[in-house]
Amino acid sequence: MSRIHEALKQAAHGQEPALFAGELKANRSVIAQATQGNEVERLSLSMPTREKGNSGVSDFHGLNELWQRCRKTGWKFDPTYNVVSNGKPFAPCAEQFGKLRAGLYQLRGNEPLHTLVVTSSLPAEGKSFVALNLALAIMRQNNRYVLLVDGDLRMPKLATCLGVPGTPGLTEFLRGAADESSVIQTDTEGRLFFISAGSAVSNPAELLSSEQFESFLGRMVTLFDWIIIDAPPVLPVSDASILASRCDGVIVVVRAGSTSYEAVGTALQELQGKRVLGVILNRAEEEAAYGAYSYYGGNGTDEK
Repeated sequence: MSRIHEALKQAAHGQEPALFAGELKANRSVIAQATQGNEVERLSLSMPTREKGNSGVSDFHGLNELWQRCRKTGWKFDPTYNVVSNGKPFAPCAEQFGKLRAGLYQLRGNEPLHTLVVTSSLPAEGKSFVALNLALAIMRQNNRYVLLVDGDLRMPKLATCLGVPGTPGLTEFLRGAADESSVIQTDTEGRLFFISAGSAVSNPAELLSSEQFESFLGRMVTLFDWIIIDAPPVLPVSDASILASRCDGVIVVVRAGSTSYEAVGTALQELQGKRVLGVILNRAEEEAAYGAYSYYGGNGTDEK
């Protein structure tokens, strides 16, 4: 945790590059920046398939059964949120999410890492943007299946980003008003699955801390390579800390040129004892070149 604090201090005083992203672990850094998306890739309808047993899913038969039962609404992405599938080769933001994905897999090689919380210190830092595009980056790999959960029951964003119904969702399931298959939606390829936040409730923290939610996560871990949860900001409410205590790791999103070092430091203190993997600086700009391919990164758009 101290390395993250020190890196944030240096960035705040201009001692780090403008495009900064903290540490995942021992010198492994991750970078996320935003750009505008264009058209969404066309996907064909098919059941999940596994080649040569290469998937990290332990219950692949159960995943196929879930695919048959869950809702197949189809994605209608907001193009300003979908940068990984925007069809631009070597797009800078997509490349950075690829780096983040690689860093997470490296960590997974050393210790368990299947459930991941994405949060921020304050609203409007880009956590939903990062959670969505990280899920897309992972599911683009062969034989990788991701469950994306909108765990921000107070100000949900992801259903709008994906262009899918917001209800029924997680609150309906945790209140016993809907079963698993009715709240889980999937794309037409069956590799990205999604649970929306659901209807507004008066007791979100209590629902997220319930034994039913813990049991649900335990079942889903056997079905998916990764479970990525978009959590509320840390400072306004306790929900992110509750979710972090139930998951294997936490990533904190920081908005470049906006979030103060003090706010991030306080958020990290709130997450003391949780497994904070690192921070991501969002809405940063960078001019860079790799070989013959040069590009310029734009700005993030998560206004949540």
